[in-house]
Formats: sequence, structure tokens, C-alpha cells
Amino acid sequence: MVCTQTNAQHQPARTRVEFECACFLILLGSKAYSQNTALMTATLSNILTMVVSSAPQFAFSSPSHYSSGVDATGAGTILVSSNFPYDIDVSAAGVNLVESISLNVIPVSEFNIDVTGDGGQSIASQSLSTSATKIVDEGTAGIAQLLNLSYHANGGSNFLNKAAGSYVQTLTFSITVD
Repeated sequence: MVCTQTNAQHQPARTRVEFECACFLILLGSKAYSQNTALMTATLSNILTMVVSSAPQFAFSSPSHYSSGVDATGAGTILVSSNFPYDIDVSAAGVNLVESISLNVIPVSEFNIDVTGDGGQSIASQSLSTSATKIVDEGTAGIAQLLNLSYHANGGSNFLNKAAGSYVQTLTFSITVD
């Protein structure tokens, strides 16, 4: 819109009109703009959990079991969740499996354990002992990783001349950040 001056006595009014026109055109010609920021925060907590489901049972029921050993049934699994690489150790509460009536014993070192699965690098079969024995070294960080446990009893002279019965010992599994 263009405002023109027609005579001198209306100049202040036209000046005002011209000013209003100019102001009106400026408002129509610009866009409203505003900018703000927001702080986004992600708080991570370390997780390190392990659920062991294991009750290995060894049945010595044939001559070959006594001479060559036997694999356990019901070996089990470990379910691991960790946001860092981890190690898993196992240890026996005592040096022997003990039969509760005769008090005969079988050394825990006659039993081996192995772990396989996607959650960690398997170590070759390890003999059980009262010392912490590493069964997973540098397991991969992940959620709900299932590891499979397998056990083997060696057989041999430590299983001979023992009373029939159940020989027991407690195993303790430990997980630590690598």
C-alpha cells in the first residue's frame, strides 16, 4: 500500500497513515520465531545378574561308568545379564563329596564342569575344587544370555570301594565384572 501526500495541511495525518502502513507491512512480512533448549539425560545403572539352574546327577550303574566316567543328567544353565564383560567362577564348599551314612568321600577334583553358549567364551573342561575356578572368561555383555552347563565324573579308583548311596557337595557360582 502506498500513501501519497495531496496537500500540505494533511501532512501530519498522511505521515501517520504512511507510518501505519509501513508498520503494517513490516508485521506481515516477518515470521514469528522463538528457540528454546531442553536437557535430555539418560541415567544408566550397572547390571550384573546371574541365575543358576543346576542340579547335576551322576548315575554309576555299569562297569564302564566306574572305569571311564559318566556325564551328568540335569546339568543345567546359567542365565546372565550384564552391561559389561564378565567372568564366572565356580567353587566347591568342601574338598570331597560326602555320603551321609557311611561318611565315605569322593574328591571334588574327580568332577569336571564346562560352559557353552552365546554369552561367553567357553574354557576347556575344568576340574572342580574349593578354589574359585574360572569357567567363563570375558563373557560378552548382554541381556538374558543363556549358558549351558555340562558336568563329567572321571571314574577310576576314587569311585571304587565306596558304599552305595548319594554323595553330595555344594557348588557356589560367582560372577564379576571383567
